[in-house]
Amino acid sequence: MNSDLSNVFDAGSETSGSSEMSIAEIAVRTLIDRLEEVDGWLRETSESATPFKERVHQLRVASRRAVAVFDFFHPFIHKVFRRRAVKLLKQLRSCLGRLRDYDVMVDQLEQDRSKNAKRVSKLVQTSRKKLIPITKKRMRKISEKLNALRSDATAIPLRTSKTEVTSTAFRPWALDYVETIAHRFIRSLQKDDSSAESTHQLRIHAKKLRYSLEILLPIVPDTLTSPAYARLQALQSLLGDIQDGVVQQATLHGLCRKARKRWAADAIKKETRKRRRRNVEFLRKLDHLRSSNETDAFEKELAILLERD
Repeated sequence: MNSDLSNVFDAGSETSGSSEMSIAEIAVRTLIDRLEEVDGWLRETSESATPFKERVHQLRVASRRAVAVFDFFHPFIHKVFRRRAVKLLKQLRSCLGRLRDYDVMVDQLEQDRSKNAKRVSKLVQTSRKKLIPITKKRMRKISEKLNALRSDATAIPLRTSKTEVTSTAFRPWALDYVETIAHRFIRSLQKDDSSAESTHQLRIHAKKLRYSLEILLPIVPDTLTSPAYARLQALQSLLGDIQDGVVQQATLHGLCRKARKRWAADAIKKETRKRRRRNVEFLRKLDHLRSSNETDAFEKELAILLERD
């Protein structure tokens, strides 16, 4: 890191939690923390004999959080650096996606304990086993590129002049930004539309809002214990269940097409129907959360959390 940004970073460390911290102080520190988090989970996952499901999950979450920081500070980060980093982080998450989908499905099938579920679980685990060496190879390539990107950039390249980014106070700018994200999220939640595309867009808005709220911790210490954050976590969990159901139905459909035995195809079809019925229940719960009373409560809790002093 060059001397100029080192000084900015050190100054931020001394004034942690101050409402006067600049964009540069927060941006540099947060980006470094997030990239180091990704690097740590990446090493731990790629170096293990088997990438365990919790490591894969944590690595995907870390990559999402890092992308959220790049989005949050995008007006202030050099465009080329941001695009390269975000592209690699999304590639990393994508290459782990199928492995994570298999892990979630195996967990659900093992909890079922029925004979049919056990049969399908073995088929899914066979596909997962074949995927591991391919995934680890892709992870190594992405890891090399990420490390090269970090070493090439002797500092986080800021897009605007040093004077501007060091003089812009973080608190008012950040609260304005998150209020905009929250407004988009509420509008998406209020839509009377249960289509797959609408649900997917709501999931994207919910994730962006949650990770943006986490970046507010230096100035809003109660963020993670607030009613709004708890409600957002619950909604995100439900949206994740719905997405898992959609993905699993597609995955099972693919396995069914490849099945060589009639019993295997029948077992897979049965599990597919289960997931279809389960998603209907999840969508009913989502409809309840989209009711006017629930949406109004959500909006009020977010307004309280983002209230100015």
